[in-house]
Amino acid sequence: MQESPQFPYFVKESIKEAKKLLHSFRESSGLKSDYVYEIYLPPTTDQPEPKWQDVDKEACRAEIANRQKPLSLIQHAEQILDKPIFIRKPGIPENRVSAYVLNKEACALIAIALSNNNCNTRMLICKELMHLFTFSVESATDTPEKASQLAHDILYYDLNLETEQLAIGRLKQCSSDAAAWYGALELLMPSDTVPKIRALKKELISSGTCPGKENYEIACLLKMPEHAVSFRLSESSDHIFEVEQPSTAGLTG
Repeated sequence: MQESPQFPYFVKESIKEAKKLLHSFRESSGLKSDYVYEIYLPPTTDQPEPKWQDVDKEACRAEIANRQKPLSLIQHAEQILDKPIFIRKPGIPENRVSAYVLNKEACALIAIALSNNNCNTRMLICKELMHLFTFSVESATDTPEKASQLAHDILYYDLNLETEQLAIGRLKQCSSDAAAWYGALELLMPSDTVPKIRALKKELISSGTCPGKENYEIACLLKMPEHAVSFRLSESSDHIFEVEQPSTAGLTG
């Protein structure tokens, strides 16, 4: 029997943080484990959202402190981090970057390119959210030189999830970015829901209602990118997500 490849510690740590975040979110919101939860609740008004720089940060923190039950994963993360997290879809140039996060002392901004559909947006929000929970000075892209190196690594390194290859020994910013994807995948398809989803896929195959498109149908149901669903439903991915179930005691710091 072939031994499973060992994944770097930063991947396991990202997944562990995702499990802690999700577990505490379920407890505080009262959601069932297999609930397809809201990542971000957009404003109900037709008025455009104010620029995040112009928002009263202290008023936001007061509202977060008085919040009884989080209605989305972002609201729960705000309570843990004790600061507002703004989600914006600015006009990021296409083919440049899909998303980024700015982590400030008083707030955080997650920016998503307008070209992303809803499924990709949910995945990208979760990915950038994981950066807020696994932030380190070493992994921060905070200089022009680091930004240039990160862009080079992303462009010339193929993170092939299907073959489970990960850039070990690469620049820590690139490693952190890759690890955040695994954490995001755990948030969107928690490990304890995978057996049910695999059973659903078998039912779809048996029924013949969508031959060859089972993963696509499941992706639509879970509001996830199809390639992420295909990877996580493969049994070869299980060893990556097998981390000790941690307590939520250290989630805030």
